[in-house]
Amino acid sequence: MAARGRVVVPMRLCAASLLWGAFVVSTGFWFPAVSQTTEVCPSGRRARCTTVDESTSTLVTTDGVTVLFWLAIPAAATLVVAALVLAARHGSRVARAAAWCAVGALWVVSLLSGFSIGPWFLPSAVLLTVAVDLTRTPSGAATPEPMAAPR
Repeated sequence: MAARGRVVVPMRLCAASLLWGAFVVSTGFWFPAVSQTTEVCPSGRRARCTTVDESTSTLVTTDGVTVLFWLAIPAAATLVVAALVLAARHGSRVARAAAWCAVGALWVVSLLSGFSIGPWFLPSAVLLTVAVDLTRTPSGAATPEPMAAPR
């Protein structure tokens, strides 16, 4: 039961991160990225101006479908980390190290793009950091045997 519990919590954190990543991708279709407002002033008088023609554009309509590649970074990182966490649970220290590298790359991307899309990546980065930290290799697994001294 203890071994099962050590896998369930990190995978639930990965699932939460994947849900957040799916939400981030969906924002490209509905989140208003650009808002335009036009003022109409009859005969040039500013006192009687009215606001008309307010339109909003989403990221996909403004920047095209290529923006979905950037929005999918947290979801893609989550899938990679989840696979590596499962591999690490079966004794692979290399998988655990690769999971840390993937989480580190997500942190770097989120911090470098901090003034634009980076804050949207932070929840996934935090969840995946905790998931990999809670992942432990089974005791005695993947422990190399020391080489015997030559005689």
